[in-house]
Amino acid sequence: MTRLKSLFTGHFWVSCFSIKKLISSVLIVYGGLWTFLELTSFFLPKNYNECIKEKWYYFALLGIIVSLIRSIPRLSAKYKFDNTDVEIEYSVKDIFKLSGNHVIPFNAQAEVKTEDIGGPISKKSIQGQLLKKFYNEVAHLESDITTQVTSRGLAKPLGIGEVLKIQTNGNTFYFTVLTSLNGSGNVVRTNFDDVQVFLNKLWQFISEHGQYGEIVIPIIGSGLGRVNKTRNELAREIVKSFTASISEKKFCEKLTICISPNDFLKHKVDLNEIDEFIKYHCKFTEFADNSEPRVGTSI
Repeated sequence: MTRLKSLFTGHFWVSCFSIKKLISSVLIVYGGLWTFLELTSFFLPKNYNECIKEKWYYFALLGIIVSLIRSIPRLSAKYKFDNTDVEIEYSVKDIFKLSGNHVIPFNAQAEVKTEDIGGPISKKSIQGQLLKKFYNEVAHLESDITTQVTSRGLAKPLGIGEVLKIQTNGNTFYFTVLTSLNGSGNVVRTNFDDVQVFLNKLWQFISEHGQYGEIVIPIIGSGLGRVNKTRNELAREIVKSFTASISEKKFCEKLTICISPNDFLKHKVDLNEIDEFIKYHCKFTEFADNSEPRVGTSI
């Protein structure tokens, strides 16, 4: 389901519309209108003021319209960490419609063939979508993967959290191991500890070897990874892990957490909860001052 269709579903309005926000908008709008009228009363002739009072219902209608517009739920929002220029965003959108360097959940066996050509990878998975959108043939992606594995002296199966930086046609992808395949080509169930290792090693790799810029990450482990956590719990873990890492060393300009439109509807993702969680961390996270010498380091 597309992002646009999500706007016209019951779940979108039930989960995202906020009465509290509507009341707040009404107070702000009417407060602004009242202040405007009070200020203009000093400059306009008395008969103009009387005319405005007689047409009070126009102003009431204007206030209601503006308040409703301000209260329309959003499928995306971004916030900046206090006293920094680092941003974190969430967005209900197809992942490859978001700009940035994309994180691609990967398997330990480095398999890339999709099910339509006899491989174990679902065409609907993020990896399957990437193959279709950015590569003309699977052999090209296999070659890029093999080059990374051999040049770094890695051995299969790769470890959880191992990152392969793949670049093609100006795009950068961080293939990061989260799952393993059994002898039948099926995904072995991933646990929450694997998700935490995945995130910690991902941020470390990007900090040391990645490109500075914007990062796009899906809600990892929520699909074929089969982690026994809700989408909201996994999104919160991404925010916590990223916040802990970026507060120690700045390695990107923005992180976008991508929520697929299908996941948003099917699994009833609560955007209000994610929004409040991100705002809290952006407001109260303290960043390390790397300009000052650390304890135990020479000056």
